[in-house]
Formats: sequence, C-alpha cells, structure tokens
Amino acid sequence: MTTSGCLYVQTNEDQNSVIHFARGEDGRLTELERRPTGGSGSGAFNYRADPRAIILEGAQRLVLTPDRGFLLAINNRDNSVSSFRVGNEGKLTLLDVKPTGNAVTGLSGTAKSLAYASSSGTLYILHTIGPEHVRLMSLDSEGTLTPRPETYTAVPPDKPGRITTMLTLAPDQRFVLVGSSIDEAPTANRDGSPNLFVERNGKQHSIFSNDPDPDGLAVFSVEEHGALAATIHPLA
Repeated sequence: MTTSGCLYVQTNEDQNSVIHFARGEDGRLTELERRPTGGSGSGAFNYRADPRAIILEGAQRLVLTPDRGFLLAINNRDNSVSSFRVGNEGKLTLLDVKPTGNAVTGLSGTAKSLAYASSSGTLYILHTIGPEHVRLMSLDSEGTLTPRPETYTAVPPDKPGRITTMLTLAPDQRFVLVGSSIDEAPTANRDGSPNLFVERNGKQHSIFSNDPDPDGLAVFSVEEHGALAATIHPLA
C-alpha cells in the first residue's frame, strides 16, 4: 500500500505491525518505522503440513483512505481492524483497534480483506469463513472505528464451505465484489500435498471455484449509508 514517497506493508506476525518504508527516486526502499497494530496476525504456517492454511491467504489487508489521511489494517488472527493516522512524511499513529464481530473459533480468525467507501465512511471487512462473510464498520473524521450490525453472506446456498479470498469496491463505489478461490478447504494427500479434488455423485470434482460452475464471483450493490443489497452471482 503506497502513498507519495511511502510504502506500507504488514508483517502479519503474532504481534502484527505495519512497516513504513521511504521510497527513493531510484526505487530504493528505506525502512523508517514499525508500528504495532494492537492486534494479532496469523504468524507462520507450514502450507505442506497444513493445507488448510490456504484460508488465511488474501489481498488488500491494508487500505489507505482516498485523502491519504488514514491507513486501515486487518488483524486476521483475532479478527480485528486497526486505524492509523498518516502524518507528516507518512508517519503513522495508531488511533483505534476494534473487533470485526466474528468470533475466533480455532487457532486463527479469518478476516482477510478490506475495502473503504469514502462516500459513506464505510469499511467493508471480508472473512474467509461464513456465513457472515462481510462485516461493516464506520470510520469517522477522527479515525475512530464503529462496528455496524449488518452482515452478509457471499457464497451460493449450495456451497456453504466456499473460501472467499478478497473483496474490492468498484471505482464508482456502487458495487462491492467478492472473489473466491475454492469451494471447500483441501484435505491432505499422503505426501502432505493438498488434495484438490472431492467425490461428488460418484465422480471426481475440482474444489476450485468456477470449475466447472461459473459462480465464483459475488456482487453486492451499495445502498444508502453503505449498506449492501442482496448478493448476485453472475457468470464469471
């Protein structure tokens, strides 16, 4: 995640932090600071030993508000979101940390992707595991996060175990789109590699979304105050 002359990345360590780099004219990066988020990242995972770790993969874990006044970061182990003020020279000040509202039932939570609508001050938070895939928060002018009661399911009724990967906001802020990767968490083969097929109706069936069912993308229309309308699963 970048702002003018700055680059922000997340460590996703047990004690999660955001690293702030200065970006030189020659493209060189210089670390300036590390700011704890006040939340927990997923930490280290052995993907061959535990193929289920794929549920922690995601994109857009960091989001800058369009005015570059705030940086928002997700903490997926404890299902929380942190807000930072972006000050002079891009320096960060932690302002708030709030839980998404989804409980952590295993070794880690599943919050993984963020999108922010400046038109309504609404933050959309995607979780890998449903049924409450999408949660909402409001962000005020002081950087305070307020969890909202609305929740949304982002998978078809016949695929309740689908693993969602990221959400994004359309440029005109009229739609929220949710992508997915697989229809259920893979089991392990004898050698530890993930088994990417399951048996359905006596036949081998890929666990990947859109293979063969073209329903891997969920689209929500954005209504007043940032609320979302019913899900549409278009051909993808």
